[in-house]
Amino acid sequence: MRLSIMEFMNYVGGSEHSKCVVEGENVLNAGHLILAGKIEESSCSDYIDVYGLCLQSSVLDSNPHEITGKLSLSKSIKISSMLCSCKAGNSGKCKHVSAFLIRCIRQDVEHWVLFPKLKKKCVWAIQKNLTKEKYRPVSVDEMPCFENKGIYKSQLDVNPDDIVNFFCNKLPASAIAKHMKGRREECSTDVCTNLEKN
Repeated sequence: MRLSIMEFMNYVGGSEHSKCVVEGENVLNAGHLILAGKIEESSCSDYIDVYGLCLQSSVLDSNPHEITGKLSLSKSIKISSMLCSCKAGNSGKCKHVSAFLIRCIRQDVEHWVLFPKLKKKCVWAIQKNLTKEKYRPVSVDEMPCFENKGIYKSQLDVNPDDIVNFFCNKLPASAIAKHMKGRREECSTDVCTNLEKN
């Protein structure tokens, strides 16, 4: 059973151009929704509690946002409530919740991972190292778009001092030129001699 697009749009109160819809899809497509599943099923089969983790886009190595919610199960899935730990999450309509719900549209909820109630916090401990490895900084030649492009490092036969002198001559008012030259004017020998006598 999957969430219908109409139920999703009614819940977020927007259209396909709404900010939360567009950003939610971007978050999901970027792979930032790292976990989405059901919390251990309750005795009541009329609803399921759902749980997800979504990376903070601005700080990928910090703790992710936690998404919790309740989906009603009848002939179709209805959204009862959703919350997120981000600043806008109390509304239940932030981009992280939107990404989670779009996943409910794309993937059958009945086949989601089942998390025991007491082990929700342990899930991030397991995922953390995988996420850090996925988003670790790499040099340009290791990026997928440059694979097999024959990029190599070349050594330039240029003296670094020549480069600095070139720019200092072309930009005499620059900070580096003034630093290299010194900001004080050269004093004449008469002035220097008078200063030494006093």
